[in-house]
Amino acid sequence: MGKLQVYEKSNRGYKRVSKDLGRKICAFFIFIVFFWMWPYRLVTKKNNCYFWTLEKLIMQGGNVKWYKSAIWFGYHCTWVDTEGEEWEYTLPKMRKTSLLKVMWYNGKVRKFTRGNNYFLKGK
Repeated sequence: MGKLQVYEKSNRGYKRVSKDLGRKICAFFIFIVFFWMWPYRLVTKKNNCYFWTLEKLIMQGGNVKWYKSAIWFGYHCTWVDTEGEEWEYTLPKMRKTSLLKVMWYNGKVRKFTRGNNYFLKGK
Protein backbone atom coordinates (compact mmCIF):
# COMPACT_ATOMS: atom_id res chain seq x y z
CA MET A 1 0.00 0.00 0.00
CA GLY A 2 1.27 3.53 -0.33
CA LYS A 3 -0.03 6.94 0.48
CA LEU A 4 -3.74 7.67 0.49
CA GLN A 5 -4.96 8.34 -3.05
CA VAL A 6 -8.50 9.60 -3.48
CA TYR A 7 -10.39 9.56 -6.78
CA GLU A 8 -13.30 11.73 -7.89
CA LYS A 9 -15.66 11.07 -10.78
CA SER A 10 -15.31 13.55 -13.64
CA ASN A 11 -16.59 13.77 -17.20
CA ARG A 12 -13.46 12.00 -18.43
CA GLY A 13 -13.42 9.15 -15.92
CA TYR A 14 -11.72 9.41 -12.54
CA LYS A 15 -9.20 11.99 -11.47
CA ARG A 16 -6.98 11.92 -8.42
CA VAL A 17 -7.95 14.42 -5.71
CA SER A 18 -5.14 15.89 -3.67
CA LYS A 19 -6.77 18.64 -1.57
CA ASP A 20 -9.87 17.98 0.46
CA LEU A 21 -8.89 18.73 4.03
CA GLY A 22 -12.38 18.79 5.59
CA ARG A 23 -13.32 15.39 4.25
CA LYS A 24 -9.94 13.95 5.26
CA ILE A 25 -10.35 15.25 8.83
CA CYS A 26 -13.83 13.72 8.96
CA ALA A 27 -12.43 10.41 7.67
CA PHE A 28 -9.68 10.48 10.31
CA PHE A 29 -12.23 10.70 13.14
CA ILE A 30 -14.39 8.04 11.50
CA PHE A 31 -11.36 5.72 11.43
CA ILE A 32 -10.86 6.32 15.16
CA VAL A 33 -14.52 5.46 15.85
CA PHE A 34 -14.33 2.38 13.61
CA PHE A 35 -11.14 1.24 15.34
CA TRP A 36 -12.96 1.11 18.69
CA MET A 37 -16.02 -0.53 17.10
CA TRP A 38 -13.98 -3.37 15.59
CA PRO A 39 -15.03 -5.94 18.26
CA TYR A 40 -18.68 -5.51 17.20
CA ARG A 41 -17.70 -6.83 13.77
CA LEU A 42 -16.82 -10.18 15.38
CA VAL A 43 -20.40 -10.79 16.60
CA THR A 44 -22.45 -9.57 13.64
CA LYS A 45 -22.78 -10.35 9.95
CA LYS A 46 -23.23 -6.66 9.18
CA ASN A 47 -20.27 -4.86 7.66
CA ASN A 48 -19.23 -1.67 5.87
CA CYS A 49 -16.89 -0.93 3.00
CA TYR A 50 -13.97 -0.09 5.34
CA PHE A 51 -14.00 -3.29 7.36
CA TRP A 52 -14.79 -5.46 4.36
CA THR A 53 -11.87 -3.96 2.43
CA LEU A 54 -9.53 -4.26 5.41
CA GLU A 55 -10.47 -7.93 5.84
CA LYS A 56 -9.80 -8.57 2.14
CA LEU A 57 -6.41 -6.84 2.34
CA ILE A 58 -5.38 -8.92 5.34
CA MET A 59 -6.61 -12.24 3.95
CA GLN A 60 -5.90 -11.89 0.21
CA GLY A 61 -3.65 -8.87 -0.35
CA GLY A 62 -4.24 -6.27 -3.05
CA ASN A 63 -4.81 -2.52 -2.80
CA VAL A 64 -7.42 0.03 -1.76
CA LYS A 65 -8.94 2.84 -3.80
CA TRP A 66 -10.72 5.71 -2.06
CA TYR A 67 -13.57 7.70 -3.60
CA LYS A 68 -15.45 10.78 -2.41
CA SER A 69 -18.94 9.71 -1.51
CA ALA A 70 -22.03 11.66 -2.53
CA ILE A 71 -24.30 9.94 -0.01
CA TRP A 72 -22.44 11.05 3.12
CA PHE A 73 -19.54 13.34 4.05
CA GLY A 74 -16.84 10.70 3.87
CA TYR A 75 -15.15 8.27 1.55
CA HIS A 76 -16.13 5.00 -0.04
CA CYS A 77 -13.36 2.47 -0.48
CA THR A 78 -13.00 -0.44 -2.84
CA TRP A 79 -10.68 -3.41 -2.83
CA VAL A 80 -8.46 -4.07 -5.84
CA ASP A 81 -7.48 -7.73 -5.93
CA THR A 82 -4.06 -9.00 -6.98
CA GLU A 83 -5.28 -9.36 -10.59
CA GLY A 84 -6.37 -5.71 -10.79
CA GLU A 85 -10.14 -6.29 -10.52
CA GLU A 86 -11.93 -3.73 -8.34
CA TRP A 87 -14.61 -4.91 -5.87
CA GLU A 88 -16.87 -3.11 -3.42
CA TYR A 89 -19.10 -3.83 -0.44
CA THR A 90 -22.19 -1.68 -0.76
CA LEU A 91 -25.95 -1.42 -0.60
CA PRO A 92 -27.32 -1.27 -4.13
CA LYS A 93 -29.55 1.78 -4.66
CA MET A 94 -28.26 3.49 -1.50
CA ARG A 95 -29.21 7.17 -1.41
CA LYS A 96 -28.12 10.13 0.73
CA THR A 97 -27.91 9.06 4.31
CA SER A 98 -26.19 9.64 7.63
CA LEU A 99 -22.99 8.20 9.05
CA LEU A 100 -24.99 6.00 11.42
CA LYS A 101 -26.65 4.18 8.52
CA VAL A 102 -23.39 3.49 6.70
CA MET A 103 -21.57 2.20 9.79
CA TRP A 104 -23.14 -1.28 9.76
CA TYR A 105 -25.35 -2.77 7.08
CA ASN A 106 -26.09 -6.01 5.26
CA GLY A 107 -24.62 -5.17 1.90
CA LYS A 108 -23.61 -6.91 -1.30
CA VAL A 109 -20.21 -7.59 -2.77
CA ARG A 110 -20.02 -6.69 -6.43
CA LYS A 111 -17.52 -5.78 -9.10
CA PHE A 112 -16.92 -2.04 -9.13
CA THR A 113 -17.81 -0.57 -12.53
CA ARG A 114 -18.66 2.83 -13.94
CA GLY A 115 -22.27 1.74 -14.35
CA ASN A 116 -22.95 0.98 -10.70
CA ASN A 117 -21.18 3.81 -8.87
CA TYR A 118 -23.81 6.56 -9.06
CA PHE A 119 -23.14 7.49 -5.42
CA LEU A 120 -19.71 8.96 -6.09
CA LYS A 121 -19.15 12.71 -6.29
CA GLY A 122 -19.20 14.23 -9.74
CA LYS A 123 -21.64 11.99 -11.56
